Amino acid sequence: MGSNKVGVKVDYGRGGDAAAMSRAKKKERSILDDDSDDEGMSGDLTDVGDRYMRDTTLHGLKYITEGRRHSAERIFWFVICAIAWLFAAYFSYKVGHSQDSHVLLSIASFSR
Repeated sequence: MGSNKVGVKVDYGRGGDAAAMSRAKKKERSILDDDSDDEGMSGDLTDVGDRYMRDTTLHGLKYITEGRRHSAERIFWFVICAIAWLFAAYFSYKVGHSQDSHVLLSIASFSR
């Protein structure tokens, strides 16, 4: 059983059956080449946003827009993500600001 980049499992057949392997590879290629379900930028902004939230690897974002989740759970994940973004912004600002205000100057004097 093989796997392609879209996560579809394809059975290449057993025992080296060349015909079955050829059919499976054609099926895999057709799945990879099929763009009919790929919204891309053709959908409106909410569709693109929903797709981003669903497919992102940023933890917690997909839980905010999943319709099957209870509204309290979605609010919880929104609050957690917002707090994480605020902490990241705050600490990024602090690091950037501290590097601007602390200039390190060293003078080495060598005399013989």
